[in-house]
Amino acid sequence: MAKAIAVFSDIAELNFEAVHGLLMHEAKELGLPVMEQDEGHLMVGSAFGSFGITACEPGIRLHVRAQSEDNLSVLRDSLLEHLKHFLPEIMADLRWSDAPVAGSLPVNFQFAEVLAVEDLGVDFYRVQLKLARFATFKDAAIHFRLVLPDPKVADPEWPSLKENGSIAWPKGEKALHRPVYTARTMDHETGVLTVDIYRHDGGRASGWAAAAQPGDLVAMIGPGGSGILTTPQVTLCGDETAYPALARIVESLPEGAQGQVILANASGARDYPFPTRDGLEVSWCDAATGTLAAAAQQAQTAQPEAFLWFASEAAEVAEMRKHIKAAGWSKETFYAAAYWVK
Repeated sequence: MAKAIAVFSDIAELNFEAVHGLLMHEAKELGLPVMEQDEGHLMVGSAFGSFGITACEPGIRLHVRAQSEDNLSVLRDSLLEHLKHFLPEIMADLRWSDAPVAGSLPVNFQFAEVLAVEDLGVDFYRVQLKLARFATFKDAAIHFRLVLPDPKVADPEWPSLKENGSIAWPKGEKALHRPVYTARTMDHETGVLTVDIYRHDGGRASGWAAAAQPGDLVAMIGPGGSGILTTPQVTLCGDETAYPALARIVESLPEGAQGQVILANASGARDYPFPTRDGLEVSWCDAATGTLAAAAQQAQTAQPEAFLWFASEAAEVAEMRKHIKAAGWSKETFYAAAYWVK
């Protein structure tokens, strides 16, 4: 394994105990493991590396460690977003040991070339992208963001680094749409990534895919995500926006995995090329049969030992989370994410 990249920032104004409490709270909320902990020191793990603090005089030293520059960028930016929310007063003077160059593009930002676009059934476009930098898209790197300017803007601006290492995103009419997508397939030999984009009337990503031509360039940032589920007993539930992620999960489950896959579908087409496996029962739900959340609750009642993976529209995810909270499920037994908002 390659040696980890480690960076730090000394912050004189912060009390160790206060920041320790903040990081422990976030670790508990996100289900992140504590890797190192003793008096005056804490390191928390994540899918991208680890982060933490050490007490020093005066203040604290903030640490970020990762196996690649891309993972370091993702982890540092996520940490800075949390600090900006809870401790905005420290952001202006925060500096890092690797001295990110202010005004430069983020390390994990790149332009990809469109190779092909095709209709994928009634509900999707399938887009093939040739990446200039493909090495960081490991098999567990399930997500990335397209970075799309308003098509009416002739001279788009792109994200840039600030002196404190955080990312400055354009605002106003030059604000960038940054939807998260699943890398449906990845060919490491050719550097080609395939993404399936759900057709959504008026959506910027759907509009981009409809108009995209071979040779076009599109901006993207990533990879991201917390890896792919590999639990042997599962209840997998999602609407159309989650089909590509669910397909990746089904293909990655261990041999002998068992459970249910419940797919919500509004168009009635049901023609997405969804993989099948022995031991996994696939069923569909729509407005006539009830909500996805209701179907998930029924399935989980029948198979309570299964891990629940649930992704859909924000209001339906909120309904599912309300049920989960009332039922007292532990954070290790489910994943529930809003993939879009009405």
